[in-house]
Amino acid sequence: MTFKTNNNSSFFITALTAVFSRPPLAALVVGTTIHLFSFLNSSMVGVNYLTELIASFEKQPLYGLGKLIIPFLVPGIVTLIGKMLSGHRQRELMGHFPEMNPDLVLKLDQEGNVEYFNPSVRSQLTRLSLDEDAVQSLLPPNYTTHVESVVCQDKKVQTSFSLEGVDIDYTFRGREGVDSVFVSGHDSTKIHSLQRHLAESQSQINKMTDFLGAAFSDYERGEFDLQDLHKGILRILMTSGKSKTDLFPTHVFLAEFDEGLLKGYIYCETEEGIIREPDEIIIDPRTENYAILQGVNELTWANWEDEGETIECFQERFHPSVRERIGTIERFTTFNSGRIALVAYYKGRKVTKLDANVLKGLAVYASGLHRISHEQTNTEKAFIYTVNSLARASEANDEDTGDHIVRINEYSRAIAEAMGQSGEFIRTIHYSAQMHDVGKIHVNPDILKKPGRLTDDEFTAMKSHPVYGAKILGDSPRMAMAAEIALGHHEKYNGKGYPNGLSGDDIPLSARIVGVVDVYDALRQERVYKPGFSHEKTLKIITEGDGRTDPNEFDPKVLEAFLSIETEMARIFDHYDG
Repeated sequence: MTFKTNNNSSFFITALTAVFSRPPLAALVVGTTIHLFSFLNSSMVGVNYLTELIASFEKQPLYGLGKLIIPFLVPGIVTLIGKMLSGHRQRELMGHFPEMNPDLVLKLDQEGNVEYFNPSVRSQLTRLSLDEDAVQSLLPPNYTTHVESVVCQDKKVQTSFSLEGVDIDYTFRGREGVDSVFVSGHDSTKIHSLQRHLAESQSQINKMTDFLGAAFSDYERGEFDLQDLHKGILRILMTSGKSKTDLFPTHVFLAEFDEGLLKGYIYCETEEGIIREPDEIIIDPRTENYAILQGVNELTWANWEDEGETIECFQERFHPSVRERIGTIERFTTFNSGRIALVAYYKGRKVTKLDANVLKGLAVYASGLHRISHEQTNTEKAFIYTVNSLARASEANDEDTGDHIVRINEYSRAIAEAMGQSGEFIRTIHYSAQMHDVGKIHVNPDILKKPGRLTDDEFTAMKSHPVYGAKILGDSPRMAMAAEIALGHHEKYNGKGYPNGLSGDDIPLSARIVGVVDVYDALRQERVYKPGFSHEKTLKIITEGDGRTDPNEFDPKVLEAFLSIETEMARIFDHYDG
């Protein structure tokens, strides 16, 4: 049952407390009240109280004085004695309370000298091998400033102090009119550690969000680099450089389920960053039962001290190859999503559910990215297969063999690498170059296979294939480079090409590269109207001209790159020659 008081009663209690906590005020109020009631009582029987009091002074001055001041004196004395007894009782209770308080409790005078300390302080001194004379060393360096700020005032201040690896939160409390200050301090190491841990966990979540944003911003590249993804995720879980603390694992075993087996690698932190150990670890769940197989969709963590076994027995939970790389394992957390499994290994402090939750979050992220990567890889394979099929279909009525388009891809990739192009450019041209003649699907097969010289009308029809090729490939961003190659690979650097008579850098770089390698491969191939030329003769024709080709038709930078790797060009032709 709860009792409530209204505002009037609260005010009345506050007023009484204010009066009776001050003896002079209590004497004045109570004495005046007694005289007032005496005056009323005398009036009721027809006696004038003031006249009688004055007459008492005239007859017996001492008696009259006593009659006047005793109503004030008695309540003042009683209130004073009551306050003294109450203060004594409070001091007695305070004297017992610090003795039982597990916190550090000290009493300081206004200069900061220790007047009293409780058994907890004595135990702390013993733990630190200090004499009782050194008790002030338990206080923070600026404690006298705190004493001065609260002494003789009804206020308190708080501060923190780290002592021999122990975090202590102190409270300095002063009372109004009292020259001493009570100080209490409690070990806040666990609280501070938890706060740091929570802050670091929040930081890891923020980093993971940023990492996912960056990973998905590259989604349109066509593929994820799984190893880079793994390192990125583990870089968030593990520390690097000077920030290393026992909040972070020293090693992580990350594995993937593949055809019933768990296959993975150990990752560790070095001065160069997160690295992956070279040797793959394979676990067969049917015959082996190690820690990484625990925690299927559950949080799992363990500290060897809590498991009721020796640290040597604790090691049996881990694969021999893991123990060989990590050494003695003290504690771990693990999460197994059914697709990806992680175990994080820690040193020093005990791991908790918070560590396991962080690992679970990262494992779920890793599993999701892993699945996306596999799905994207499969989609990319299907896309490349379709591109290859279309390229081969375009040569069904041509005298070129299927090896021609493979060689064009390889030539183009090699030249793009020699020119220092980006990985994305190299990857894209490696599958796009083969689409250069896709427009020949629209050209009459008789023209494509004609052994002799083409008539003007036939050549006009042949020159239409770049435009048809660009239309077939359309406006898809994934086919943008293939379309520009199809449209521009017969343009000439000197402006004498077709279909648009472009010149110089107005021709896309991809088309300029394919323009060179298409000529190279055509010269090397045997045709019904010509033999296949040697590599050396082909280089001579390209660099000097033969009446049908002119070196000015080619981009000088592309031609320079081509010549710098001309032996690679020859190797590619020989390797894919029928």
